[in-house]
Amino acid sequence: MNNHESLPENAPDFDIEIQTSYINPEELIPEDLEKILREGKIINIRPIEALGRLVPPHADQVLVANSQPVPHEDEVLEGEISYGDKTLLVVYKPESGIGKGGMQKEFIPPKGSSPYYKKEIASWIVAKNMGLGYVFTPIIERDIGEGAGSLRPYIWGEILFDTSEESMPPKKEFQDLAFLDFLITAVDRRSENVVVTQNGRVKGIDNSLTFFGEGFFSNEPPRTSRLKIIFDDSTGRPIFNKVPLPENLLQNLRIFLNQETAIREELSQYLSEDEINGVFRRVHKLLDQEIFL
Repeated sequence: MNNHESLPENAPDFDIEIQTSYINPEELIPEDLEKILREGKIINIRPIEALGRLVPPHADQVLVANSQPVPHEDEVLEGEISYGDKTLLVVYKPESGIGKGGMQKEFIPPKGSSPYYKKEIASWIVAKNMGLGYVFTPIIERDIGEGAGSLRPYIWGEILFDTSEESMPPKKEFQDLAFLDFLITAVDRRSENVVVTQNGRVKGIDNSLTFFGEGFFSNEPPRTSRLKIIFDDSTGRPIFNKVPLPENLLQNLRIFLNQETAIREELSQYLSEDEINGVFRRVHKLLDQEIFL
């Protein structure tokens, strides 16, 4: 049975410069955004590049462990969701369009690894239940004509191309991003996958290369782009490696564990049991060592 939604036959044009005509996702609580994403009517969908939207260089390469850089390119679509008298600009990434640049041929994920789009949704679930939903953005599963995929609000802001100390957002923003990236084992946190919003907040995007087991990168610490963007002091970035975790994050970890049964149930829709166990294993590791890892 095909459950995908049909695309509009005559998708309306719109002026992408008129940002004020859209819902600002930063002005809504996550629950309301999820409801709009799930229930809103798709009135427009097209490649995100079609109207000159700034897109990170997806032909860039993923730095996974100590291997050679891996080509990476995804199909990214932009659309509009109508909800009542309001419109939300969204980003849709069908699973069928992930890794078209060759990643799926050269990067072999662990056996039993969950689909990439489900990992993006699971990353959001971890963030919101950790009390750090602002670091990512609400994201749901939806099939809009090209198969099951992830759907999230478009984030108004700038890609973090300039990583000089003067241009960096507040240190706490990166502290929370580093914390979450460890929990979800993010391996693609290059600067192009960090958006600084117009309110000066940090948003981590493109969380599909996540939830890999700690042993997947052999016994060597993974020289991933997560470490380069957050733990590398060569360009004046904030440094967190081995720094004590602040009490608020330790408390977030304790609250997360107190909800373990419910969180496991929610994550089970998107991750394997081994992947879920890995999340809680890393939670315990952070609580035991009380430092950024």
